[in-house]
Amino acid sequence: MIYKRWKSILLLFATIPFIISIFLHEGITLFYLSNSYFYISAPFLIAGMFGLILKDGTFDLFQYSLRRWRPGVIEQKNSKKNDDSKKNVQTLSQSIGTWYIGFLKIGGIFLAISLACLIAYYYI
Repeated sequence: MIYKRWKSILLLFATIPFIISIFLHEGITLFYLSNSYFYISAPFLIAGMFGLILKDGTFDLFQYSLRRWRPGVIEQKNSKKNDDSKKNVQTLSQSIGTWYIGFLKIGGIFLAISLACLIAYYYI
């Protein structure tokens, strides 16, 4: 079911530049399509890379330091409660899941289409 949803999103975003190009530019130009597909790929790649960075564990130390600092600032808890809460803490990289992979796939497909249109524009 998830793959059908990604394919429908991909098909929807793939047809938009063609429709806009036909109505606004009186024909399909490869240079316009290359730019359009690059603009479409950018948000997908940014969201996917953000998820990949979170999954890599880049902000785990920052999250850990905030968890250590916050209980001491909000209310003074004893060290036993802090030790018990450290055992059940789930890091940010473990809780992120795999949602970013679909965004990377869609963004990569649109970036490849954009590069293909750009190469075809300069060689044709």
